[in-house]
Amino acid sequence: EEADLLIAHERSAPRGLLTLTAPVAAGEDLLRPMLDDFIARFPAVSVRLQLLDRPVSLIDEGIDIALRIGHLPDSTLVAVPVGEVRRVVAASPRYLAKHPPILQPADLARHEIVSMTHFGLDSWSFPTAGGAAIPQVVQFAPRFIVNTVRAAIASAVDGH
Repeated sequence: EEADLLIAHERSAPRGLLTLTAPVAAGEDLLRPMLDDFIARFPAVSVRLQLLDRPVSLIDEGIDIALRIGHLPDSTLVAVPVGEVRRVVAASPRYLAKHPPILQPADLARHEIVSMTHFGLDSWSFPTAGGAAIPQVVQFAPRFIVNTVRAAIASAVDGH
């Protein structure tokens, strides 16, 4: 009976290596504190966290769980929505003082765009005023391309 109880307990308690991936900023700010609590709660589990601001192949890279921000392409993987993130267009006051005003999304095509490698290198789409079903797409040629949210924010704050 003791052996059966011991085996049942071992099967119910998580153990082994759990491999996760997430975007850098979300992983550092949101996921990392949760993983600290998880590791404390389940001492038989080791965690490998890969923070990457690019898509990865979960199967090829041996990832168990991925936190993704954005729309997922059709996939055979199981996805569970856990929240919403809103993207914004930002510029520093110093940049805005030196360049033409931005009154509508189409005006962005005349500006120095900092773009992220996986969030639209040469176009962005915006919801139309009045809630029309077809979004407004703005084409642009980026002046600066970065691969992390923090690099894009730093560029906007520095006046680019």
